[in-house]
Amino acid sequence: MLILTRSRLKRRRIRRRNKLGIAAVVCFFVVAALTLDAAARDIDLDEIYIKKSSPHMARLAVGKLDVCESAGAIFVDRDVAFAGWVSGAELFYIREFSPPDVNIMYLYNARIRVRRELHRIPGVITAAKTACGGRFAAMKRFISKNGRLPVGETLIYRIGSNDVRVFPRVTAFLDFDIPMEGNSIIHETSRGLEEFTVDGGYSTVRIKKDMYTDIAQANAPVVAYYSPDRRSTLLVSGGGGSYSAKVLGRSGSFRVGGITSAGEICWLDDRTFAYRSGSTGNFSVSIYTIGANSATTLMRNSMHTGISYAPQSRQLAFLKDGIICTYSHPGGKTVMTGIEGDDVNFSPSGVVFSMILYKKLFVVSPAAARKNRIDMQRKWDVVLQAYRELRNDGKSWENDYSLDYINRKINVYSGLMR
Repeated sequence: MLILTRSRLKRRRIRRRNKLGIAAVVCFFVVAALTLDAAARDIDLDEIYIKKSSPHMARLAVGKLDVCESAGAIFVDRDVAFAGWVSGAELFYIREFSPPDVNIMYLYNARIRVRRELHRIPGVITAAKTACGGRFAAMKRFISKNGRLPVGETLIYRIGSNDVRVFPRVTAFLDFDIPMEGNSIIHETSRGLEEFTVDGGYSTVRIKKDMYTDIAQANAPVVAYYSPDRRSTLLVSGGGGSYSAKVLGRSGSFRVGGITSAGEICWLDDRTFAYRSGSTGNFSVSIYTIGANSATTLMRNSMHTGISYAPQSRQLAFLKDGIICTYSHPGGKTVMTGIEGDDVNFSPSGVVFSMILYKKLFVVSPAAARKNRIDMQRKWDVVLQAYRELRNDGKSWENDYSLDYINRKINVYSGLMR
């Protein structure tokens, strides 16, 4: 017979509370990521609008994975939360295990298709970015210590080593950026916006607080984005649909309207940046050009945008209702790949991109996908028919917005079939 002492019972209660706390964090994150600032976590829109018990869910999953196979996508690993390129062939990614809430970091060589384990860290990773050049990865984490409620932290991991620096933070959502040089992160502290140099291990105040009090919103960090030449800095603050932003330049500053995310922002060149605009359920991908003081729209009315940019290959990626789209800067055109996924990142060469679908990590060649378009069309038709059947099956709808979502998916797949 097992006899439980008070201390053992207490430890059990703590472990149970920790598991419930971490699970709640993950569930909250999936929904909050659509409106708050978080690097993508493979947001499955079907799970938000279609009941998990629906028989159509399995058919949709199989159909979308079949599309990946038809496109020539290379499967890398499962249970993946984030990924980012560190060189032309090497892909850094984080695989999560829950329980016991352990994250394993890997480096995958796409050329020889071999992976190796790098490091393990506990907690729930809510956002991650890799530096250009692959020197380090910075991430946000929720972690429970000593039986307490989870708290937010910023971690900097030097790729290929056991060196992890931890910065206690108020939030576990994205509140930093990595300048294009790939040597540092810039984040807000009590002194203002500081740049922490990873190799040197020191911090420098770059922008004092009195320079941005006019846009700082209560209980929201100010996130700074340097232009490639560092002559301009875009500052954004807000959350939940209410944001303020301005550009600081050497000749002064000016406000920028229409930005609705402090996380989905990318400088495309010294005078141009891409950002998310619009509101929940109707987001757009826009490009603002300094000097012209005007914005153009690349894509409208998407449930989720997931904007990312590879400066080496000048490839912008974003989502149209779950479908991966690409844009070559400057002067390119928007191309719908016909592949569903999230956390899309182009390699430095621009030859392939990584993406996550159903927590499975793939590497995709856009050129190979274009060659396989006829086979992909057959798989698109399977997915399209599943959504059409769902439209007539109200018992499978999760909420009042389900029908609108299903119609959007029907429209986007019908467009691919034309």
